[in-house]
Amino acid sequence: THKYAAADPQQGMPSTSLASSTGPVSLLQASHLIRPDVELLRQSSHADIEATVARFSLNDKQAEGFRFIAQGLTTVMSRQHLPDPLRMFLTGPAGTGKSQILKAIQHFMKSRGCGTGLRVLSFCGSAATLVDGETVSRAFGFGIDPYQSLSQDSLAVLQDAWKDIFVLVIDEISTLGCELLYLIDQRAKLIKGNNDFMGGMHFIVCGDLHQAAPIGATALWKTPLSVTRFEAHAGRALWIAEINTSIFLTEIMRQRDEKEWAELLCGLRSGQCTIEDVRFLEARA
Repeated sequence: THKYAAADPQQGMPSTSLASSTGPVSLLQASHLIRPDVELLRQSSHADIEATVARFSLNDKQAEGFRFIAQGLTTVMSRQHLPDPLRMFLTGPAGTGKSQILKAIQHFMKSRGCGTGLRVLSFCGSAATLVDGETVSRAFGFGIDPYQSLSQDSLAVLQDAWKDIFVLVIDEISTLGCELLYLIDQRAKLIKGNNDFMGGMHFIVCGDLHQAAPIGATALWKTPLSVTRFEAHAGRALWIAEINTSIFLTEIMRQRDEKEWAELLCGLRSGQCTIEDVRFLEARA
């Protein structure tokens, strides 16, 4: 039984307490992924999905999140498209295995012969390297001024590079501002020749909105000030309206053998530190 109270993309920040390092995978608004007509496809891909779970040693909660995504992508890869593209937010505190699920998705799509249909991006180069991806700026042809229009030659190059892409993933989403989200959406529509959100591609964002905020831009969870430029308001509206499914991981794996340390880090993350936390840190200094 799922607990439907995890990450609220309309507010941006998780709505549940993160002081504990245990809990279920939480899913929101996922009914469009469990239609009866995809059940046969689920059964046929079951072996590949379970082989990937074993290969990446996913724990129960990571595996549940991965299966949820993989079952939806199976329908896409079989060209039996869902009525609406996948628009997901994979989130949770640091160390819960978001990147591990992302690597499992990359492997799964390659194993199904669709690896070239996936593009994984991140705002920062170091983060992109960790997930075998590339930067948002490089992938979408943004220069020093991301508001600058593309030349016809540059557009043709990007259209060729994106022609086979049908799944877009952006990792470390906290570093992406509302303004850039809007610009990415506009650029994707132009490249794909499709006026649907993100040019009609299936869209998965990963990260923790409690982590590093965008520099000189409006965080996705924050309501822009009235004086902020149009792109900030438009990007915030897209975040609220378009991301309709959330997967919230809560089991800390990186510090799984240090429960007290894991709980302290979660408290720091959400600004809920106690005097006991301070004393614990001082003792380790």
